[in-house]
Amino acid sequence: MIQVRAQISPRWLNAALMKLFRLAFIASLAAPLPALAVLPLQPWLDTALPGASVRLPPGTYAGPAVISRPLTLDGDGKEMTAGPA
Repeated sequence: MIQVRAQISPRWLNAALMKLFRLAFIASLAAPLPALAVLPLQPWLDTALPGASVRLPPGTYAGPAVISRPLTLDGDGKEMTAGPA
């Protein structure tokens, strides 16, 4: 009986795997990011102190929301619209 052993160099395997992971990482950066899910607005309002300015990051926020203290909502100069009441 003849036995043949094929051995893969660990260095070669490591280099190939690292290249594969790098390509996958670069491809994930180039792909468009999925849209953020609708975020609840009420926690932002509930944690703000009276008279505070709440700066909201870009996104879509779900309501309804109750403002029970004087606040300023800051959309960083971007348009802020409200849906149907």
